[in-house]
Amino acid sequence: MVVIEGLWRGDVSRPARQAVSAVFARLSDMAFDIASGEVGEADQQAVHYSQHRRAVRAAIERAEMQVANGQGHGAMIARRALVSADEVFHALLALDHRRSGDPTVWVDLRDIGDRLAGIARQLRRGSAVQPQDAIAVRHGSASEAGAFRAIDSALEAMTGGRGTATAYEAPVPTPAADGHRLKRTVLHALRIAAVVAIVTATAHALGLGYPYWAAMAVIVVLHPVRRMSVARGVERILGSVAGGAVASLLLPWLEAPAVVAGLVLGGTLATIALRSVNYTIFVAFLSVIFVLVMHMLHPAEGLAGMRILDNVVGSVAAIASVLVFSPRGGPSLATRIAEAVAANRAYLEAIESEDPAKVTSARRAAGLASIEAEMAAHMPGHIFGAAISTQEAQGLAEARRLAGEAAARWHDKVRGQSIF
Repeated sequence: MVVIEGLWRGDVSRPARQAVSAVFARLSDMAFDIASGEVGEADQQAVHYSQHRRAVRAAIERAEMQVANGQGHGAMIARRALVSADEVFHALLALDHRRSGDPTVWVDLRDIGDRLAGIARQLRRGSAVQPQDAIAVRHGSASEAGAFRAIDSALEAMTGGRGTATAYEAPVPTPAADGHRLKRTVLHALRIAAVVAIVTATAHALGLGYPYWAAMAVIVVLHPVRRMSVARGVERILGSVAGGAVASLLLPWLEAPAVVAGLVLGGTLATIALRSVNYTIFVAFLSVIFVLVMHMLHPAEGLAGMRILDNVVGSVAAIASVLVFSPRGGPSLATRIAEAVAANRAYLEAIESEDPAKVTSARRAAGLASIEAEMAAHMPGHIFGAAISTQEAQGLAEARRLAGEAAARWHDKVRGQSIF
């Protein structure tokens, strides 16, 4: 406590800043992808088309959860940056929808990509986001020029200038929203407690060496969002197996305590550095450290195998609890695609009303529906050989087309002068 609160205080806003930094990094990737040129109709219907668009939506979803829990001045900066990132994303959607054949537009997009990558680095380091110079040259159609100006306005807002997010305030939760959030929190806590109790009892009954490893796996893997629990569970299993295998190869060669201590120190530094890079790699290094430390304190045969088994048991139990107690996958892929098409069509219709509140609400609903459809289309069953049908691919392409058309139509109307 003395170290954490006094000698070495942590940055409570860092998770939020890093999550928003990831959004800007994915936006940079998207800008460079759009700058690669025009795409054909067949490309737009491919299941792997527009991977950067999906990556941005997923990054925004993760960042919103971090920002909602953020504290302090850094979290306020992250909130402002996230609002600006959302505006940049929809401007890029407009540019993606009307990919120009003019190479000079691609030059402007590459410039935007560089600027967004720079902002991502500044947010990740925790340094102040520097003012962005406006793009000097505009090319292409009116909607393209409007999209470029909207990006300028959004980036200017991040530094306190005129723009979309300077007066950003966190939404005031309603009693209904608070009640729903409390209910979800309580149910999630009860599920964790029940699964931990079952796993711990099972681990003791099976005579596993370190039952608390299995219990810890449950706590880390379980998440209120179903797909995140499944993904985290699979990543933890893979990381534990890889780390345990490496540790089992190292142990026979390690006799000097100083060597083991040196490996533990190096592995700890690597673990900290890799935490925000990839969870599977992080768990692999963490498993090596755990096995080496236990080997120093309580040498025993099969430590690496016990680490693997305990983590696999805990992770599988967590995944199973999600599959049993959460809705079984929810609506079908076809239903999610139909909902995405309908939501994006409503977003396009809201543009005609020129009502900022209505457009904002419709845009949010369309974004959420698109996330659900895209994520459902890229679940493991569709990635490993089970291709989606032609009709489903056409539906996804239609949802993307409507989202891009709505964004482009909005910039046609307001010429980049955002009023959100």
